[in-house]
Amino acid sequence: MDREINSINNKKIKELKQLKQKKYRNLYSKFFIEGIRFLEEAIMKDAEISDVFYSENIYSTDRGKILIENLRASGISTSLVSDGIFAEISDTVNSQGIIATINFSNDCNKELEGDFFLVLDRIQDPGNLGTIIRTADSAGIEGIFLIKGTSDIYNPKTLRSTMGSIFDMKFFHFSQEEMIDFARKNGIKIISTYLDTEKYYFDVDVSGKIAVVIGNEGNGISGEIVGASDELVKIPIYGNAESLNAAIASAVVIYEYANRKFAK
Repeated sequence: MDREINSINNKKIKELKQLKQKKYRNLYSKFFIEGIRFLEEAIMKDAEISDVFYSENIYSTDRGKILIENLRASGISTSLVSDGIFAEISDTVNSQGIIATINFSNDCNKELEGDFFLVLDRIQDPGNLGTIIRTADSAGIEGIFLIKGTSDIYNPKTLRSTMGSIFDMKFFHFSQEEMIDFARKNGIKIISTYLDTEKYYFDVDVSGKIAVVIGNEGNGISGEIVGASDELVKIPIYGNAESLNAAIASAVVIYEYANRKFAK
């Protein structure tokens, strides 16, 4: 039988509301996701689901009913909350009536596999970040190096923009110095997107291990990473715009390199 929660002062509800802030996500090592499709993705990708909260609205569709039944069958903690409480914890305008908290680890000592990586140097916009993660997943990127100062990957807007790819990607949290040292020790060539260079992104050798660097939306890549890069490349601009959006630039470059690495 599901637990029923009727008080906004319930301990689990208070914790869930706190997860809207980065400091509490890090404190509890949890983030939250919302919506039927997102929960289905989490289950399919074996995410570590901690708690599920739902309102009566979940029963308005057969898909919602099936999801709740599957969650119960798996032994995951499920709680029915009132519409008023759900409105307090929801982060979307037209909610489907279900939210889950997910446990995560910031352990950077994941095993490094593959030869195709992406470095995000202080990307700030959560929507950009989520789109980049989704694009990286689609292009076969095998790990994303997050430089200190990059927006939180567990920001609700970022999570929505990943469309479930958050569960597929390995993330490594580094300072600029740590990333450079890590790349050197693992034989990874650093290819940085940079406006002040004569070489185009399609003019470099991408055999072996490579890490493509995408810089901050306003300031680009840090001087330290620029200085440590094996290649500095740019995307040609044929019109009047000064540059491309960070998410678009990442898609252009990594798909070019993915085609060379993976296309038959």
